[in-house]
Amino acid sequence: MTVAGRYALLQPLPDGLHLAHDQQTGMQVFVREVQPPPELDGSERRSLAERVVRSANGARRLRHPSINHVLDAVLWDDRAWIVTPPISGQPLGAQVAQSGPAAPDRVAAIGLELLGALRSAHAVGVLHGDVQPSRVWLTVDGHAVLTGFGAGVPAHSAAAASIGTPGFTAPELLDAARPGPAADLWSLAATLYFAAEGTPPFAGEGPLAVLSAVLAGAPRPPERSGPLGPVLLGQLAKDPADRPVTLRDALEGITSTGDGKRRIRARPLAVAASAAGLALAVASVAVIATVTLNPPKADPVPTPTATAAPDPGKFAAAPRACSQLTDAQAQEVISNFRKSPARRNDADPQAGCDIFDANAVDHSLQFDLVLNKPGPLGGGPETAREYVNGSRDDAAELRLTGDETKSPVRELSGVGDHAIAFDRYYIGSYEAKVVFSVSNLAVAVRCKRRGPADAPQSLVDDLKTCAEKAARWTAESLNRQA
Repeated sequence: MTVAGRYALLQPLPDGLHLAHDQQTGMQVFVREVQPPPELDGSERRSLAERVVRSANGARRLRHPSINHVLDAVLWDDRAWIVTPPISGQPLGAQVAQSGPAAPDRVAAIGLELLGALRSAHAVGVLHGDVQPSRVWLTVDGHAVLTGFGAGVPAHSAAAASIGTPGFTAPELLDAARPGPAADLWSLAATLYFAAEGTPPFAGEGPLAVLSAVLAGAPRPPERSGPLGPVLLGQLAKDPADRPVTLRDALEGITSTGDGKRRIRARPLAVAASAAGLALAVASVAVIATVTLNPPKADPVPTPTATAAPDPGKFAAAPRACSQLTDAQAQEVISNFRKSPARRNDADPQAGCDIFDANAVDHSLQFDLVLNKPGPLGGGPETAREYVNGSRDDAAELRLTGDETKSPVRELSGVGDHAIAFDRYYIGSYEAKVVFSVSNLAVAVRCKRRGPADAPQSLVDDLKTCAEKAARWTAESLNRQA
């Protein structure tokens, strides 16, 4: 079968996944069919598929060494199909079924890679929605890659019977709450628990019993996790407010030795010569496969010509965000200013900055630096530019409710390599936003102030001036450092 006249399905894999041949590029890809909940009728299934395709296309800008990024998303035969690069390796569930639970330090190392992937996605407003063992792949060189961005039905369906994977979906989602980043981290903790213990943290006879345990029961006391156990139990708290915000520090401590150097003991993966099924019970039975990538015999991939290595960009680390504006510049846009580093990027606590007016707490300037380091799945200046383009697409697709408003997205010249800007009013606040790139850094700048929906145009103009000045100064500062 060929999907959308382009992707020839070669080999079925579990979880709706297929190894396929892209007839346009001659390369192998993964193609995932997103299965709709069975209780939906025909029109509801098509509507859901359309929303999944939009969501997956919105996730195409994600680039992180531990994210299996989206190449394409298509609606074909009233079903959603998501195309990603192939992975030579096997899902986490297959690894556990084949070799047993992993050592706590190995699980913590996997967790750090996955946490970096999630934090990178959350920084641009993308939630995963269905982190679980079948979505985590371990490569032949021992790295963890998170798959399934854009494919999580939980983000698109409010039907209780179709929310996520029993035992790996956060209780706030089961309780019909609005999803947030904390839900992804809860699912990450449940997945790491499974990797270390060999069983999910919540048990029950059937999916409904598991859902009930997640909502009202306590997780099974860990037996094999050692120092990792308390860390995971803390992240599995029912209330997101009760979950520690120091997950990264805790995982790093478990993967470190006394000299402070991180040592990751990678267990080699057994990769078969062809796909092999392994049965594994994860709330319900799923078949897991190991994948070795080979060109299809019927339509061989042409030998690629030598190409130059991708440009890694000029920044090996993100500079301190709060040092990008001088005190004089900060005072020009916000009188009586006060600077505060903001830990919005878990990989670098200095990559965000908040500047407040000490006499008017409802007036602020916020900006974040997003480093795009090259890796096996992307990175560098091209990815930073995709971040800007993705922000443009997100702004264009913002849905307005009540008295919310937004301006058209405009290109902004003279700010970094590529910049866009727009303004919006929501939840009682006005915000002017500029997103731009400098080499492999993407930067988001926001000037915000509370006010009524009918505030004078001068307020909006002041915020636009604030955001555009701060963006230009920041871009100039970064270019001097590049």
